[in-house]
Amino acid sequence: MTELAARYLVNEGVTQFLICNRTPERATELCEKFGGEVIEFSQLKFELPRADIVVCSTGASDYIITATDCKRALEIRRYRPIFFIDISVPRNVDPAIGKLDNIFLFDIDDLEGVVGENLKQRQKEADKAENIVETEVEAFFERLDILEIGPTIAALKEHLTEIALSEFERTRHKLGSLTPEQEEAIKQHLLSSLVNKFMHPLITTLREGTRSNNGGCNIVELYHQAYDLKERVEGLEERRSSTKDRRHQTL
Repeated sequence: MTELAARYLVNEGVTQFLICNRTPERATELCEKFGGEVIEFSQLKFELPRADIVVCSTGASDYIITATDCKRALEIRRYRPIFFIDISVPRNVDPAIGKLDNIFLFDIDDLEGVVGENLKQRQKEADKAENIVETEVEAFFERLDILEIGPTIAALKEHLTEIALSEFERTRHKLGSLTPEQEEAIKQHLLSSLVNKFMHPLITTLREGTRSNNGGCNIVELYHQAYDLKERVEGLEERRSSTKDRRHQTL
C-alpha cells in the first residue's frame, strides 16, 4: 500500500520523500525506487516537521503519531499546514490531531467516502453514456435502413425523371419558341423540382414503413411492383458496386 501511495505521489509531481519503516531494508528498497531519504522509525516524530504530506500505512496496533507530536511539528514549521493520510487498519494517527489548526487528517473512512462519491459520479456518467450509446445505435440502424432503401429511392427518382422528360418532349411544341438555355432551365429546374416534390411523400412513406416493418421488405417490394423498379434497382446496384471496385483499385 505504501509503494502504491508513493507511485501516485510521484505521478502527481512529488519529488522529495522521507521514508520511514520498521524494517530498514524495506525503507532502502523504496528509496531506490522513488528516491528520497531513509529515516529511522525511532526518529519519526522528530522528522515530522519536514513533511508537508504524511502517508501512514503500518500494522501497528496503536497510534504512532500523536497530537503532541503534531503540535510540536506545527510550532517548528511556523504553522504551515500538514496533510495526514492514514490508510492503516486500525488507525495509526491519533484522530485528535484533526482538531488542530492547519492539520488536515484523512483516514480510511474518509477515503471510502470519496471513493463512494466518485463511484456515484461515474455511475451517473455511465448512465449518460449508456443513453448516448442507445440513441446513436438507434440512429445507426435508422441510417442503415435508409441505406437499404437507397437504391429504391434512386431508381424511383430516375424512373419519375424519365417520365417527366418524356412528357416534356411530348408537349414541347405547346411551349412555343424556346432558346436552348430556356429549354435546359425547364429540364434542370422546373422538372427536377416537380419530381422532388412528387417524391417527397413517397420517400417519407417508404422510410416510415421501413422503420415500422422490421426492414420494410414488403413496402419496398410494393414500390418495385408499382413502379416496375426491380431491374432498374439491380442496374443501379451493379453500377454502384463497379464504382466502389474502381475506387479500391485506385487506392
